[in-house]
Amino acid sequence: MRSDKPRITFLAFYLLWAERMRWTVPALHVRVCVWLEEVWRDPAAELLELMLPRGHAKSTILEVFNAWLYFNHPTLRILHQSESDGTALKTSRGTQNVLRHHPLTRGLLPDGQGTVEQWWLTGAMEHDSRNASMFAKGILSNVTSSRADFIQNDDIEVPRNIATPEAREKLRYRLSEQVHIAVPGAPKLYIGTPHTHESIYDDVRRLGAKALIVRMFEHEHRIESADKGRYALPFVPEYVFSGIGEGARLLREGLDYRIEGKALVFAQPPGGLVDCYTGAAWPERFDRKELAKRRRECRTLGEWDSQY
Repeated sequence: MRSDKPRITFLAFYLLWAERMRWTVPALHVRVCVWLEEVWRDPAAELLELMLPRGHAKSTILEVFNAWLYFNHPTLRILHQSESDGTALKTSRGTQNVLRHHPLTRGLLPDGQGTVEQWWLTGAMEHDSRNASMFAKGILSNVTSSRADFIQNDDIEVPRNIATPEAREKLRYRLSEQVHIAVPGAPKLYIGTPHTHESIYDDVRRLGAKALIVRMFEHEHRIESADKGRYALPFVPEYVFSGIGEGARLLREGLDYRIEGKALVFAQPPGGLVDCYTGAAWPERFDRKELAKRRRECRTLGEWDSQY
């Protein structure tokens, strides 16, 4: 199934949807689309990991990817799990919306066939009346009687389920139950943003997952206490932040600092934390004004680092 040549590439399928939705597709989304098809078509890749910063449309891409998979494999059974039932249902509902309105999949999802939690595509009920085309549940909900050809763990880590060692262990136990749900060879996709140094996503990577990890910025350099006037950097920065939280500032070149080669020269040393970045993943959406706002609204450095 996975190695079969698709009827249309995922990138082409995504671009058709983007045209209908009047989206401008950034280079990042093209990269993600190509990677998703590549790892899906590799039968040896059973652990997959996609990590994107907050706000970079990873769940939206996943909904379109699901519709593409169903377009090519109408009998596919997907178990989609997120941090809660409600969050999982959002992706299920989004996938239904793409199926109903994408020019290539209209008619694939019949009316009145199941609910948002579980539903069957045209013909899928005859293939397997017990296990839905998509079954969407929270990671702590009971799914032990299910069977799936593809398991998705979308943003399963949130502060409330990883706050203590006991909570983290419970999350890992629930994930271990997926071993008995997946049919032999079924891939598992982990998609999200990590929240802890003892992250599930780190575990998956250590197990040899094929991973695409995109940070907010390609290059970053931190000055813990900028009390000197000049600092050598490993790259020429496009963004220079001072501080975090309410007092954070996006410094201005030519006013707050200047660049000499790869050296950062302050007009007046800020005296505190300074972060330097270059190579934004989605600069069209996250422009300087938006980045400055998000930096101010992150109350702690840990919050900023974990999300971006």
